[in-house]
Amino acid sequence: MENWNLVRDTGLMKLFSTLPVAFFQKERWFADRNCQLELVLADSIQFIRTSPHQPVLTFNLFQTRPFHGYYYYLPLLITQNRIGDQEALFEKNSYFFYDAIPTYEYVTLTEDFIQNQAVFSAAHGSFQFQSFSSEVNRPRVRLQGSTSNSLLFVAREYLLKNYRRIYPGVNPELKISTSLAGVDSKQIPEIYGSINYHQSDSDYTLGIIMETVENFGTGWERWGRLVKELSSENEQLLQDEAELLGRALGVFHGELGTIAKKSGEFLCFEGTDLEERVDNISNNLRELVSLPETQSIVAKLKDVKKGLFQKKLGAKFRIHGDLHLEQVIKTGAGWRFLDLEGEPLKPIPERENYDSPLKDLASMLRSISYRFCGEAANNRGIEGKISSALTEGYLDGCREVKADFLPETAEFQWLLILFQIERAAYECLYELKYRPDWLWIPQSGLADLARRL
Repeated sequence: MENWNLVRDTGLMKLFSTLPVAFFQKERWFADRNCQLELVLADSIQFIRTSPHQPVLTFNLFQTRPFHGYYYYLPLLITQNRIGDQEALFEKNSYFFYDAIPTYEYVTLTEDFIQNQAVFSAAHGSFQFQSFSSEVNRPRVRLQGSTSNSLLFVAREYLLKNYRRIYPGVNPELKISTSLAGVDSKQIPEIYGSINYHQSDSDYTLGIIMETVENFGTGWERWGRLVKELSSENEQLLQDEAELLGRALGVFHGELGTIAKKSGEFLCFEGTDLEERVDNISNNLRELVSLPETQSIVAKLKDVKKGLFQKKLGAKFRIHGDLHLEQVIKTGAGWRFLDLEGEPLKPIPERENYDSPLKDLASMLRSISYRFCGEAANNRGIEGKISSALTEGYLDGCREVKADFLPETAEFQWLLILFQIERAAYECLYELKYRPDWLWIPQSGLADLARRL
C-alpha cells in the first residue's frame, strides 16, 4: 500500500466526528446547504503514511443529524502543514483537513485497493474495493484533472468517479453498466471496478472506476463551439451529429429493452400510467401563474387525459432517466452515454422506476433548447433543425434494433410533447428558485410547446 498503514485510531477522529454543514454549502453535490444541520461521522477507516509529516487519509461516511436516510461520502486528507495553495476545508488543533478526493494520495491508494480486491472492517460495516477487470493494472502516472462532480482522470487509462450522496442499494449506474456489459454494449464506458460499503443487510456504492474514452467533449461543449463559429458547414455538421446522437439513443434504448425483457421488467406503458403524472404537471404549472402559457397548457392537458388514458403507449423499463447534453460525449465513432445513476438527489428505488424511453428523448430535446437559446438567440431556426435531426435519427436507431417499445405515430408526438412540458415546467420552477435570469429559456420553450399541443 505504498507505505500506508491501516490504523484503528489516529487520535484525530474526535476532531472530525461532527462537522457543520457550512463547510459544504458551496458544493454542488451537497443537498442540505439550506438546512440547519450538522454532519456526524457514521463510520470510517484511516491510514497513516510512514513519512516525516505522517499525513492521514480517511475514508468516511457522514450522516445528517437528524438522519435523513442517506450518507455523505467525504474522504479527508489530514496534514500538519498546508498543501501548497490548496484550500483546506477546515483547521483544528494545528491540523489541516482537506477534501481527499482531488488528491494524488486518495487516487493512488484507492487504485491500489481495487487492484488487490481489499476489504477493511470498520466500526459498523466494511469498506470493500472490487475489481471487474485487469485494465486497472496499468502503470500509474500523475493525476490528469478533476471536475466539480468529483470525476478524476487517472493514468489516461481510466476515470475514478466518486459519489457523494449515498443511498442504500447498489448505485443504478453500477447495476445497469454491468448489465449492459452482458449484452456487449458499445454505448457506454466500460466499468473496471467499484468502491462499496457494506453494513448488515445493506450495500452502498461509493464510487466506480471506469474506462476513459477519447472524445471531443460533451454534447454541450462540442455544440457550443460549433454554434460560436457558425457557418453553413458547421450548421450541417450540427445536424449530422444530432442525427448520429439520436440513432445512438435509439440503439441504447434497444439494449436497455433487451435487458428488461430478460429480467421480466419490460412492461406496457398505458394511458393510465399518465393520470397522476398529468395532474402533477398541471400542479407544477399552476405554481407558475405569472407565465401566460401555463393556463392554456393546463386546459389542454384535460383533453390529453381524455384522449390518451384508454390507449397503449408502448413500453416502459429502466431508462437513463436524467439525460441531457452534458451526459453524452462526442467520439470519433459517434456518441457515448454517461452518468447512468439517474437523478442523484432521489432515493435509488425512485431512480430505478420504469418509464417510457420517450422521457429520455424529451429531456435531450429540452437540453438542446437550452444550448441554442443560450448561445444563439438570433439563430433559433437552428434549434428546430437540430431537434428534428435528433428525432429522425432516434427513429432510425429504433428501426435498426427493431424496437417494440414505441407508441403509434400519433401517440408518439403527443407523448413526446407531454414529456417536454413536464421537463420545461420543472426547469421553470428550478430557474425561479436558483437562476431567475435564466427563466426566459424554459418559458420560451413552454410557449412553443403550448402552440404545438
